[in-house]
Amino acid sequence: MSDPSVLVLISGDVPAVVASTLVASLKVYGAKVTLDEVSSPDGSTVEKVWKILTGELSEKRLEKSWSKSNPDVVVVFDPNTAQVADDMRSSSGAATAIVAVLPNLQIAASWGQTSCDRYLCMDDELAVDLAEMGVASDLILPIGFFAEHEFASASKKKRKLLREQLGISAKKVVTVEVDGLGYDETASMASQLSLIGAGNVLYLFDAGHDAEAAAALRQVVPGLDIQAKLFGATGDTPSYWRASNIVVAKPEVEAVYRASCVGAGFVALSPEGEAQAAMARSLVSRGHQIAQSNLLVASAIESSLKVRQRKSLGDGARNAAAAIWVCGVDASDIVSGGQQAASAETAKKVKSVVATINAYSKASSTAGGLEDLSGASRTPRPKGKLPDSGELTSLRNYVRARMNAASKAVNTARDNAKKYASEAEKAIKASDDKAAVSAKRKHDKEKDRMQKSLAEMGQHQRDLKALDFAIKELASIPKPNQRTSSDDMLEDLKRRSGQTTGSTPRKKKKPKPKKSSLDDELAALKRKMKK
Repeated sequence: MSDPSVLVLISGDVPAVVASTLVASLKVYGAKVTLDEVSSPDGSTVEKVWKILTGELSEKRLEKSWSKSNPDVVVVFDPNTAQVADDMRSSSGAATAIVAVLPNLQIAASWGQTSCDRYLCMDDELAVDLAEMGVASDLILPIGFFAEHEFASASKKKRKLLREQLGISAKKVVTVEVDGLGYDETASMASQLSLIGAGNVLYLFDAGHDAEAAAALRQVVPGLDIQAKLFGATGDTPSYWRASNIVVAKPEVEAVYRASCVGAGFVALSPEGEAQAAMARSLVSRGHQIAQSNLLVASAIESSLKVRQRKSLGDGARNAAAAIWVCGVDASDIVSGGQQAASAETAKKVKSVVATINAYSKASSTAGGLEDLSGASRTPRPKGKLPDSGELTSLRNYVRARMNAASKAVNTARDNAKKYASEAEKAIKASDDKAAVSAKRKHDKEKDRMQKSLAEMGQHQRDLKALDFAIKELASIPKPNQRTSSDDMLEDLKRRSGQTTGSTPRKKKKPKPKKSSLDDELAALKRKMKK
């Protein structure tokens, strides 16, 4: 079994920790990795124009990378790139699997319009979002969060045993990342932690390379009634994070993914800017807490400590690399299966549209022999809305495009089968049994893909023939507003009689007698007396 060739298309908004850890894990699995960078048009108008121009250049570069690497699987990180990859796969006819890796906790709605073969997401919440957008649930795989190898390794350790190794006896452990906060903000937050009423809580302050934050903690913490320890940039940092119940930090990608990878709760500290605010909202939807200021950090920690300890899904990068590797090895079967499912769905839609048109055509045709109008064998009334010519033309164009793609797939599979057959013969002559078996396996897969693509072409040809007949039938069917049904006549009769469907005639209201005043009554009495 040969190692698959993987083309990774990195978009501009992919977090560095996602791209770097994924590529490293793919190389560990032995995949032949090719990297290419693509751009997506977002931002201001000027940025959009510029990115569209550079996007055209990157697309041409992508074509070269595609033809050079001849990938078994393509990895994409955003919906736009997924669409480009799908178009290139259709135009080339290659049996290339497309795997989507969702790198953020904020999900784009346009993922629902993509045609990837697998969708890898970091947690169950994202999996549910994808399913609600229309992505088939059997294509979605939660893999865990992306973090550096050291944090991923720490996530596999038992928390209780790790605390014993680190000499931590406290029942509740909170890691507070103060790296980058500076002296004043660190001192202010540390003072607030003494307000927490929860007993037996140990604070581990991660100062990283921030000397000012470390100085503030050394100055302030000894005067506070809290248990606390300080550490900097050390090889034990992943173990301290894994030993913690909660991590308090700025809601930045690296910190959130690290905490999620080791299975710790998260308190988002004073979000700044739209990116951090969006991340904080995503955390809240997952049951985490936000401290909008240092004054609120104590209550946020108390609330988070009440939540049941979270479980880690493991090494997200390694799990993603394993799924991608499998897709690369089985790319031919995966792509053929997806094409067959799409072909069956298209055929079902064509059959439904043609049946509707036939029903309308029969209902509006001229009478021939004796026709039963009242018995059980009478002509049924058409069900569903009559499609217009534009819908039929659009469906026909779609079927035509799929047939062209299937035709290219047939040609590509035939050429590949010849190439692998030649490689097998050369390997046999060279007494290289391993290479011969591998080439023979690839030859058989390409032959099987060619047969499946031929069957798909046959189905699309039948669909096109049925659609051509339906388009002719549609031209002879009177428009709905030109026909008058029994329901229409009954409605018109009721309207003329002053009634509407489902209502009763309105009763005329008797005029109410006018109320008389005291002066009116006196005047009437005088008139009677004069008589």
